[in-house]
This record gives sequence, structure tokens and C-alpha cells, in this order.
Amino acid sequence: MPFKIQSFPKPGFINLGFLLAALLLLGGLGLVATLLYQQQDEQRQVIHTHYIIDQLKALEAHLVDAETGTRGYLVTADPIFLQPYHRALPQITTRLNTLARLVAGNPAQVKRMKRLDQLVRDKMAILIRLSRPNDSAQVLLPIGRQRMDLIRGQVAVIVKVEQQGMRVRQQALHADYRTTTRLIWVLMALALGNGSWSYWQSSREFSRRQRVEQRLDRSQQRYRSLVEHLKVVVFQTDSSGRWTYLNPVWEAVT
Repeated sequence: MPFKIQSFPKPGFINLGFLLAALLLLGGLGLVATLLYQQQDEQRQVIHTHYIIDQLKALEAHLVDAETGTRGYLVTADPIFLQPYHRALPQITTRLNTLARLVAGNPAQVKRMKRLDQLVRDKMAILIRLSRPNDSAQVLLPIGRQRMDLIRGQVAVIVKVEQQGMRVRQQALHADYRTTTRLIWVLMALALGNGSWSYWQSSREFSRRQRVEQRLDRSQQRYRSLVEHLKVVVFQTDSSGRWTYLNPVWEAVT
């Protein structure tokens, strides 16, 4: 008589363990992705701060060039000394426009930049007058130096604020980096542990099923031997009434 060996599903707690491990891994990966995005944003802000500081230093350097050119012209009356002044003029305008755009998202820095812009314009008005023949140079030079000192002070304030913000962002960047590194190690450990546990559970379940199937196979063999050696007819039919099994005694009877 044929017998069908039934398969045995894995215990529910194994599936639950897989599900919990998968959820933990997915959650951890989502957190890693969030931290990486934060790191990229903080890196962009640090680069942005460096760019603002570079623009401020370049603005100050162009103002010094313009002032140096006008002083040389005042001493020699030779227009060739005004070349640095003329080269610096468009650069100063460009730097001011660039800085205004860069700090647009920071209201406090916007206010400081407006003050710096006005100081620069006052300074340039004096330099323009000094670049032309006039008799007021002795009066304008001290005023120009005063304006330049005010500009340097305002630039220093803006740079200090940017550097303070950059330090905060760098600290946050380092903290996020440490957290991300630790989380990656935890996820790797979790994945390794889950893989080892899953392998152990699968091996255990496979061995258990093998033992059960071996017992069923031995039971089937004993039952078949018993049926085939009975002295009575033993048969089996399907749902339609067709015979599916007849033991050897049937042949002897017929």
C-alpha cells in the first residue's frame, strides 16, 4: 500500500525570528542612510562656510590693491600706478554680490553684510576721489584709513561668526561619523548573528525532519510487510471507487 510522506512546516518562532531580524536590519539601514545624508549636508555647509571666508579675504585683498594704487598715484602723479585700482574695481563689485548671495539664508549675516557693503561703498567713494587730481588728498587719506579699519573689523566679525558655525557643524559631522561607524558594526554583527542563528535553526530543522521521515519510512516498510503477508484480501480505492492497491492474496484468490 503506498504511503505519502508528509512535509513538516518550520515552527512559527523561526519565521518570527527571521521577521524581527529583517525589521531590525531594515531599520538600521534606514538610520544609516539618514545619517549619511546628514553628513553630506553638513559637509556642504562646511564647504559653503569656507567659500564665504575665502570671498571675504579676496574682497579685503582687492580693497588693499585699490588703495595701494591710488596712494602710488598720489605720490607720483603717474596714471600707471592706478592700474591695480582699475583692476580691483570690478572684482570688488563681484565679491560683494557673491557674498550677498552666499549669506542670503542667514538673516543675522545678511544684516552684517549690508553694513559691510555700505562701508565698502564709502571707501570706494573716497578712492574714486583720490584717483582724480584734487587738492583734498590730505583730508581724504585719514578718512580712507578709518573706513578701511572699519571694513577690516566688519570682515573679522563676519568671519568669526562663520568660523563658530563651522566648528559646530564639524563637531556634528564627527559625531554623526562615529555614530554611523558604530551602527554599521552593529548591523554587521546582527547580520552575522542572524545568519549563524538561521543556519543553526535550519540545520536543526533539517535533521529533525530527516529523523521523522526515517521513522515513517521504517513504519511504512513494517506495515507493507504486514499487509502483504496477511492471509486475507487487502485493497485500497480512491475517491472514484477505483482500486489503487491489492495485496498479493488477491492474486492467489482469483
